[in-house]
Amino acid sequence: MLFFLALGTWTSRSARSFKQIVTTQGQDVSHLMDALENLRKMYGLLSLVVKIYVAVAVVTVIAALIALLAKAF
Repeated sequence: MLFFLALGTWTSRSARSFKQIVTTQGQDVSHLMDALENLRKMYGLLSLVVKIYVAVAVVTVIAALIALLAKAF
């Protein structure tokens, strides 16, 4: 739940900042930087999840190979 809450919050904040770029004047760059910062946080979290998944998959494959080798001997 916290994972999806964080993604939703960062996406919403990013969308709000992108909207403020076109609806306000004089703060375009700061709104753009806020939007990109929220997107960076969101994709950073997604990247972490993918890295953990790959690490678990690699460990599982190595453990399975060790178990097969141990069973063969």
